[in-house]
Amino acid sequence: TLKHRAASGDDSAFGVEAGIKLPTAKNGLGSGKRDYSLLGIYSADLDGGWHIDANLGAVRLGAADPGQGRNQGLWALGASYALGPKWSLATDISGSAQRGTTAASQWLGAASYSWSKRVVLDFGLARGLSDAAPKRSVFAGMTVLLGKLF
Repeated sequence: TLKHRAASGDDSAFGVEAGIKLPTAKNGLGSGKRDYSLLGIYSADLDGGWHIDANLGAVRLGAADPGQGRNQGLWALGASYALGPKWSLATDISGSAQRGTTAASQWLGAASYSWSKRVVLDFGLARGLSDAAPKRSVFAGMTVLLGKLF
């Protein structure tokens, strides 16, 4: 996945994210095909330590189940709050839609710890808001900034 900041102001920015998912799983896992994604991103810093994000995108699936479309629409609205220089809290609501399936949506709550300027650890939980979304999930992850390409 590559991200590019397309335009920015003092407290806001627009960007685009393009990605390719390669079929690297063992047989029986995944679709065995490439998926392509394109996402538009808007971010803004608000007064009082708040930050908001809005994402709108599409995925072109390499393979879909019979009766389902290969195009998937995605959206997300999120807000985060800085508790200090290292910790922040976040929440968002997101969803997806695809022809031949029921639209899915979920709510997410998370906490992040900035280990350094290049490494962020995050963890949280999600709750499905529609029948098509998993009822509950727990996650943890790490983001590593490798550098600027352009």
